[in-house]
Amino acid sequence: MKLKRSVDKDRSRLKRLYDTIGGVSVASFRLEDAERAMKALPSELSSASRRQFAQLISKVLRLAVYPCKLLGRSPPPLGFLPAVRAQKITAYLYPDEDAKLMDCAAVPMLHRILYGFLAREGLRLGEALSKRWKDLDLDRGVVALDENKIDDPRAWAMSAGMATALATFKPKGVFSERFGVCWGRSQSCGRDV
Repeated sequence: MKLKRSVDKDRSRLKRLYDTIGGVSVASFRLEDAERAMKALPSELSSASRRQFAQLISKVLRLAVYPCKLLGRSPPPLGFLPAVRAQKITAYLYPDEDAKLMDCAAVPMLHRILYGFLAREGLRLGEALSKRWKDLDLDRGVVALDENKIDDPRAWAMSAGMATALATFKPKGVFSERFGVCWGRSQSCGRDV
């Protein structure tokens, strides 16, 4: 069985739910208990986060039905999971802001390249930091993203100039090292910045 990537987050969510409904045994758990747990969540949580809490409640109760056979049926009905509202607009740099950032000597060069890479290529910070140099074909200007949050591997041509900027800071003779280490330790990246 594949280990779920969000195990630690699930533990934290289960602890929060337990703080609200921990005194209720699984055998006596009712829909009202699930609703009370959801109402106790902070109002500022996103709809996606609220849904994750509801999914955990539903999953535990489905397990209580089978294979545990503690309940005859799961108390929350099919419509219990809250809908996820439309995504918020994501932040990005306007061309004039990007130009100012790239020209700002107060920001370390490697950070400017990282910000430019994120803005131009659309990767999440964690995705960018976990990339290995072998995932980047700097000669052809291609980036490969085999593992990501949505399990949708893909490859694409980098924005103009991005491969050149990355090649400038790539350590000589390095192939498999994570290039994410360069963002935090400039001395390992072949350039003094």
